[in-house]
Amino acid sequence: MERLNFRLPDFTRHMWASENARISWEPLINKAIKAQQEIEWLSVAYEIRACALQLITPEGLVDFTDRVSKFGLLAMPIQTIGCSKSPYQSLPVKIQPGQAFNYLCAIGKPEKVQAFKEAWDKKDDNLIGKLHGFPDCCIKFFIDSWIKQGLIDTTWSMALNSINQHSTNELSFSMCEVAGPIELNILLRWLGIRLIPHLPCSFNCKPSLELALKLLEVGDQTGHTDSIKVIQEMLSWPVEWSALHGIAEIKTPLIKISTCTDATKIKYIVRREGTSYPAEGVSGINFPYKTNKPILLTLSHSYRRGIENPIEKPSSSFLEIGVEKEDTIEK
Repeated sequence: MERLNFRLPDFTRHMWASENARISWEPLINKAIKAQQEIEWLSVAYEIRACALQLITPEGLVDFTDRVSKFGLLAMPIQTIGCSKSPYQSLPVKIQPGQAFNYLCAIGKPEKVQAFKEAWDKKDDNLIGKLHGFPDCCIKFFIDSWIKQGLIDTTWSMALNSINQHSTNELSFSMCEVAGPIELNILLRWLGIRLIPHLPCSFNCKPSLELALKLLEVGDQTGHTDSIKVIQEMLSWPVEWSALHGIAEIKTPLIKISTCTDATKIKYIVRREGTSYPAEGVSGINFPYKTNKPILLTLSHSYRRGIENPIEKPSSSFLEIGVEKEDTIEK
């Protein structure tokens, strides 16, 4: 990826396909985000991983600490971060005087939390990843791409790791098509919709899939099955990520997201074919939208209404309309 030497300020905005789509899906998405956040720290209680990170408001810190303590866990604030309107942020938001903030808390057994805090202070990304339960391949990928290369969006690198080759035409237009299980689809993370808490090294990373499946089990066992189904359905939709001049656009049939990404002078595109399409999704001629197929005449609404309400056949006999034939001829 050829990058330019600038970065836009962090921002994330989204636009619904229709008001009906927003009314139908916004409450489901908000509930699913809360469920996924809870599953992430509950995975520590179920000993799936040693530690988890969670943003907690100052008002909610006491109640949250009390809640996790019932599982023998400790919630230790390790950093204060400014509030963001987006459920995903590439870098911590700086605290502005007089504005709200959140605590970034490490959650785990007391000895694990202490080890996490020491690793955090030393910026030991390898140990932080291991305590999080992330696969070794993904820890290496994060260190290489995020730390060493300074990327703030690993989508293109993930795509290249997921396929054997990619094509670039004479117009400097680069595109990758990826597949893989929906559990590893993180292209909706800017909306807060995801099934794994880390950036996987590819869209088909087997160790990441194993972790995701364990988290799904935790969700089922803790009463979050409905929210999990919502997330799975959304991750099964067709989606397109594109990046140009520091702005990324993520398009789905239901919603479009605009956010900050690495600045490039050419357009990069990653597409993932879907296996389902929402009823509220818009139609279109370009990916990821689905073109509405023409309706057969015999299946059209007007045709069926005509069958149900036939027009009476016009009379062919003068006698049937009360006029004698002879009189008509004479006239």
